[in-house]
Amino acid sequence: MENTIGRNSRSFKKEYKDKRDIAYLYYSIITVSHGIKVSKLELELLAHISTVGNIASINSRADFITRFDSCKATLYNMISKLTKVGLLVKVDNKTKINPQIALDFINNDKFIFGVKCLYQKPLVQQ
Repeated sequence: MENTIGRNSRSFKKEYKDKRDIAYLYYSIITVSHGIKVSKLELELLAHISTVGNIASINSRADFITRFDSCKATLYNMISKLTKVGLLVKVDNKTKINPQIALDFINNDKFIFGVKCLYQKPLVQQ
């Protein structure tokens, strides 16, 4: 069987001005690749938390609610759902991104994402 790695690879470069946009893209990839269904607003919440550190402070919650024209009840429902599916965790009474999937969007300026498909066509028996 011949080596086909790289034959169908594509590379693209896109620059984002806002770290939230990069975080949104990253968590979109994470949720889709793990089959976790989340809404756009829930992705925005993940991006928001990853760029401010947590959602525990009143200012952080108020900023999210104002920015996305939401309400406290919706915010708390999303936090509950994302915690149940394992994307968020409580650490020292603060809701944060699960450390197993978290990237440091606060202190880093450059990110490179890669996706590798391990699917191979089934062999045809003759």
